Amino acid sequence: MAVIGYLGGESSTRSFFGGQNGTRNALLILGALATMVGTLFFQKTGLAIGLAVLAIIYLSTISTARGSMWERHQKRSRMKDRDKFDGGLFHPFDQAQWDALTEEISALRWWNHKERTQLVRERNALRSRPDGADGMGWLDETPGEPGIQWHAPEGEVPYFAVTWEVDGQLRGIESSQRADSAANGWGKLLADHGESLTLARGFQPLTRVLPADTARYEQWAADNVDIDEPENDRLAEAREQLLDSYDDLLRKLRTGSMVQRHFITVQWPMSSNFTAAAALRGPGRDGWRELMKSEIASMSRQLRNAKQGTARVLTARQIAAWILHAQNPSRPIDSLRDADTRRFGIASSQNLSEHIVTGRSLNGDMEVEWHHRTAAIRAGNLASNGRTQWWLLPLLVGLEKDIIRTIAFPQLLVPNGEALSTARKDVVRDSADIKSQNDDGELADETAEAGLGAARRRRKDLRPGSGEHGDEWVGYITLSARSRTQLAEYCRIVEERAASSAGMNKLEWLDSYQSAASGCTWPIFRGIQQPRISAGSRAVDALAGKGEKEALS
Repeated sequence: MAVIGYLGGESSTRSFFGGQNGTRNALLILGALATMVGTLFFQKTGLAIGLAVLAIIYLSTISTARGSMWERHQKRSRMKDRDKFDGGLFHPFDQAQWDALTEEISALRWWNHKERTQLVRERNALRSRPDGADGMGWLDETPGEPGIQWHAPEGEVPYFAVTWEVDGQLRGIESSQRADSAANGWGKLLADHGESLTLARGFQPLTRVLPADTARYEQWAADNVDIDEPENDRLAEAREQLLDSYDDLLRKLRTGSMVQRHFITVQWPMSSNFTAAAALRGPGRDGWRELMKSEIASMSRQLRNAKQGTARVLTARQIAAWILHAQNPSRPIDSLRDADTRRFGIASSQNLSEHIVTGRSLNGDMEVEWHHRTAAIRAGNLASNGRTQWWLLPLLVGLEKDIIRTIAFPQLLVPNGEALSTARKDVVRDSADIKSQNDDGELADETAEAGLGAARRRRKDLRPGSGEHGDEWVGYITLSARSRTQLAEYCRIVEERAASSAGMNKLEWLDSYQSAASGCTWPIFRGIQQPRISAGSRAVDALAGKGEKEALS
């Protein structure tokens, strides 16, 4: 029997002000209080102004297919701020160019404001990392060894990440029992890392759909075809026919053929548990590296046991090549030529709806331009019906166009106690909202009813002794095209397929964030914040301490 899961019905935990849209409710409550105070002091004038303000708040925060008026205003404001900072541009950092621009800025007179602003923008565009990988470095970038990423994005908890290429759960013709076993194996892997003392806290499955790369097949032919001259003309003619036939086959494979490449990135936050465990293995970074080596070996075994097939850990250079390919798909994903672990950003620009990258063709003989657009897949935009583990297949296969795309689902695991406490609170708040509406003689809000159903399912799944834990997730999909017109067509096709076959009410395009949003579908675990921990849980963690000095761990 297929594994069934329920993902839709709610977009977030409930706020202090009730419901899932806490900002809107807070603004309405504050507006109502201001109206009451204004009425007391200014009578009819205060009441009229207050009602007008409430109407503006209500209308500007109504959610539509293109977001609310307030959200659209925020997007325009962000683009204006970005234009003032760097003009929406990114250029790989160059010290000589930075020094030249700095000297030029210093030489300008104070009244040359326009020229100074433009030069400052050009200098701000020089950065060591592309927007999608801001704050990324390496704990270990040794050639031939697992690449251990070290991330310290502004405002977030630093973390380490490692990426594996896997075969995936479904390989060729498989029985339904084998597929269900693989789904259960993946679920068990996540559940095993839900406990608060587990070091690995995040998992990001990622699938890249791209044209077939025939480099491996060409290399196979080069390795297996006899290079010596044939003994006679008949053998020479037969070899030529064989090579021509094989070349024709590869040409057909390159045209109109898409393949899937599957990856899993695992995240280790730099928590007190991590640093305490690392301290037993050595001081500072030496201890971190030794602990990570042990964790990587263990995770490789666990991925294979979870029915992911062969799990091949990527080196730092392979990850850099992957990111270069994601920005410029004309470059093969496995090409390590000129891949530099310190310089993996390509010159790009951003407008409201696109991340535009200017790179070189496969042979490097011409300039190419790629347009990227990323959307978020959130639970609140999914139909709340049951789903099997294959619910995303309509976006992975069978599209009417050969669209280069990447789908990623970063997940952060939440210990059972914390997740169950949140589910209980959500049930109480949704139940109270529905009861209040019924008491007022109103029909219950459908959003609240859907949220209550989802919260009850979470509460049931997380019952004590179930062995289950919470899982905060968000999905991302990035589409790539050669032109703006082609990208618009691809977005329409994918939106239609998502609505008709994948049960998604809408894709939330991350406009005004597109250059940074591209990184959400790179194998670096971006696009999700650490879950909020309640004050009670923080107090319990503080009481637990970091362990006895005499203890082994």
